[in-house]
Amino acid sequence: MAKTDHYIEPGEEQSAYARLKPQYKKFVDKYLETFNGTQSAIYAGYKKTSASETAYEILNYPHIKRAISERSKMLSDGSAITIDRWIREVGRIAFLDLRQLFDESGEIKDPKDWDDDLASVIGSFEVGEVRSTKDGDDWVQERITKVKMLDKLQALEKLGKYFRLFSDLVEVDVSDKFKDAIRRAEEIALKYGGASDD
Repeated sequence: MAKTDHYIEPGEEQSAYARLKPQYKKFVDKYLETFNGTQSAIYAGYKKTSASETAYEILNYPHIKRAISERSKMLSDGSAITIDRWIREVGRIAFLDLRQLFDESGEIKDPKDWDDDLASVIGSFEVGEVRSTKDGDDWVQERITKVKMLDKLQALEKLGKYFRLFSDLVEVDVSDKFKDAIRRAEEIALKYGGASDD
């Protein structure tokens, strides 16, 4: 029995994605949404405790690689939301220069003056109440404006995963208990001179 038999449905259909068993289709679909192997494995029904190792294994199956490539092309060809558009939108968030939000006097630009790049990265915009403050002998009224940008770091991470910039990294889900043990061991090592600069 070939190694691929356990995850490929029998049949004559040429599409690698169409031949995947339902669990692997769920994995591929979630992976194309998140670019996170561990989350995709959990979504597809694998155990949380071994999801990162399972994801690494699944992502190295040739048929899965082909299915991911195929599916991403299919989504970009038959959908209003193309892969190119997705990359452009995430890129806008990742590479926006925050200075574009302000005019020459340092005030936040009126939304009607935002270009498409700026408008696409604003998560929320609130114009609050007017506040009066004293400036010398005069009272000045200021309108409180709050702008929340979309998450730049998350956008960079998604682009990095999409372009496989982090392919040498393995996703590992470490429990809080294990993290606490490592932190405690580091504290003890520092306290009793376990670390040296030599």
